[in-house]
Amino acid sequence: ARNLLTDDGVIFISIDDNEVHNLRKISDEVFGEGNFIDIFSWSKTETPANLSKKSKKVVEYVLCYQKFKNDIKFTGLKKESQSSNGLLNQPNSVGTLIFPENIVQTNIPNGIIEKGMYGTDNYDVELLEDTEVENNLFIKPVILRAKFKWSQEYLNNEIKNGTTINIATIRFSPSYEKIEYDAEVPPNLINMKVNVGTNENAGTDLVQLMGKKVFDFPKPVSLLKYLIKFSDASNGVYLDFFSGSATLAEAIFELNSVDKQNSNKKFICVQIPEKIEIISGDNEEQKKVKQNAINFLTEINKPLFITEIGKERIRRASNLILENQK
Repeated sequence: ARNLLTDDGVIFISIDDNEVHNLRKISDEVFGEGNFIDIFSWSKTETPANLSKKSKKVVEYVLCYQKFKNDIKFTGLKKESQSSNGLLNQPNSVGTLIFPENIVQTNIPNGIIEKGMYGTDNYDVELLEDTEVENNLFIKPVILRAKFKWSQEYLNNEIKNGTTINIATIRFSPSYEKIEYDAEVPPNLINMKVNVGTNENAGTDLVQLMGKKVFDFPKPVSLLKYLIKFSDASNGVYLDFFSGSATLAEAIFELNSVDKQNSNKKFICVQIPEKIEIISGDNEEQKKVKQNAINFLTEINKPLFITEIGKERIRRASNLILENQK
């Protein structure tokens, strides 16, 4: 795997808690401890088995390494919704910001506001000079001394780029709203908050595509798409060493379909052609899924191998996307 990676390549290795500690040691040796990025925790289920007397197993782990770790940020979600982003930050040192006239919006009634101490329960904010409000706008500069996130230079640049500044109340706690946000660095918890589904979601989607349950515990397409976009290359090649039901292929199809002009990602799915057969150690659910898979492959005149499920999924997923694009 390491030899196949490009110099800026990334590898994700999914595993449960049984061997994650050993996998970390092996991966440190193969990829180099300095190229370790993080262990991401994926919430794989909303209905964990109630087998343990100590804890319910909710997460699976995704170890991430780069071939050569660099300073380029990983790309997480881009903030879309409107919200208030406070400019005060407790750990920072006290500084002064000058907010220009006719820029800062407010809900404070019209009139002159005298200099003095204002602030919130958690922050002291000092207004250094008198200012004035007219029609929900500060028509004179607002000069504040407090613990700010931004420098004056950064504030000036944000205003130049169209960022909206708001001092809603007489507490003089400024906030901002950008026209467009940069994508955030992804958190190391992967769940519905970053639009990634569970095994249950993946199972439901695969049943809809294939017509019946033919595979246990597939990975959700949303998880693969999310990880791919961490370090998104418009024409990258993505390799899955244990492709199973070929979730990667469907993820690549969907990503390419969203940006048909610029995205030409390619995939390679690797899977041993393991024969599907019911064995004595299978529980009832495993027997049912395997029998479904056998019936399914028999109906479409394919050999009884796991690889054939993946191939058929690739055919159906690609056809579905083509149909949706008509």
